[in-house]
Amino acid sequence: MYRFHRPLMAMVLSAALLFGCTDAALASSSSQTKEQLDETNDKVNDLEDSVSSTQNKLDDAEDELAAVMANISGLESDMELKQSEIEKAKEDLSAAELRKQEQYDTMKVRIKYMYENNGRSMFETLMESGSLAELLNKAEYMSSVYKSDKELVADYQETVEEIADLEDTLEGQMSDMEDLQADYETKQDDLETLTTRLKTEVTDYEARLTKAKEKAARLEVQYEEQKEEEEAAAKAAEEEAAKAAQMQAQNSSKGTSNSSSASYTDGSKTSSGSSSSSSSSSSSSSSSDDGVYDSGSSSGGSSSSSSSSVTGTEVASYACQFVGNPYVWGGTSLTNGCDCSGFTMQVYAHFGISLPHSSASQSGYGKSVSYSEAQPGDLIFYANGGTVHHVALYIGGGQIVHAKGAAYGICINSATYNTIYSVRRIL
Repeated sequence: MYRFHRPLMAMVLSAALLFGCTDAALASSSSQTKEQLDETNDKVNDLEDSVSSTQNKLDDAEDELAAVMANISGLESDMELKQSEIEKAKEDLSAAELRKQEQYDTMKVRIKYMYENNGRSMFETLMESGSLAELLNKAEYMSSVYKSDKELVADYQETVEEIADLEDTLEGQMSDMEDLQADYETKQDDLETLTTRLKTEVTDYEARLTKAKEKAARLEVQYEEQKEEEEAAAKAAEEEAAKAAQMQAQNSSKGTSNSSSASYTDGSKTSSGSSSSSSSSSSSSSSSDDGVYDSGSSSGGSSSSSSSSVTGTEVASYACQFVGNPYVWGGTSLTNGCDCSGFTMQVYAHFGISLPHSSASQSGYGKSVSYSEAQPGDLIFYANGGTVHHVALYIGGGQIVHAKGAAYGICINSATYNTIYSVRRIL
């Protein structure tokens, strides 16, 4: 009984392993995409922060620039008024100096007249007075005129000096305004340079942000597609496992109801099974496309004998163990690197079945079946212009495992990722 159930148990276990292998491979792919998506979203957030921060700096700089330009405009108005005041002070100064000079000249003429009237001296004029009172009156008059002229000249002199001081003050204020204007203009130049640089930074950040958002959107779509593929693969693997379990249950039921169970233990059924296997092998040879697989009798016999105790699901499950390992052209190592035919060759070699290291040559082994009839363990071939250039191992549920290329390594894909050329059943 144990020998009868052994192949069915292997199918159930292999289906479970297939589910785990497929799910792990897809999850690894989707997890990598999710990691890239998270990194890109973090970059988007950082760029948005940079745009916001730089824009705030730009707004502050533009506000400060506007204030400086307003100060310059107000200062220019004040300078115009100050210049008017200076010009007015200069006019007043000129007029005061002119009046001072005129008064001074008049005083000199009057003094000269008083002292030199008709060729007579001031003393003679005084002596001609008829009385002492007249004398004193003349003397007092002359003194008051002189004093008045002197005071008037002094007043004019003081006015001139005040106006001159005012002019100096106004010119000093104008000089301070000119210095302040120069400072404002320097600050304006600096702020204009700063705003230009910040505008360039904002534009650069926004361009980078747009690209990052576009990348995030692409990764989001890719991630969702991979999740859908993951769910589809998981569902397919579950269906394969369910089919295997159902087959086990059906055969267990048949084995229990069979009254000749002794035939499974006395070796006669085994002999019959061997004969059946041999007959099946012979039939396979006659139905193969070119008979390459069976052309060598000793090799074909060895492969047929070994395959009688192995299932395609076991082969597929074993092959899935190497998902993630590298692709090496011409390589035959399942762990260190192999190419497509080296991968299928070594997988089947593990079960004692010899295949050549050539996808074109392998396409002549086993028997041809349609893709709709494909079962786990079958080899699927892809061609270009009728020339086979790639081989993959079918694992069920519309999925294949293969050494795809240097950029992918050993991975799982949909069997129809490329146009199928042929399907060969080795077991």
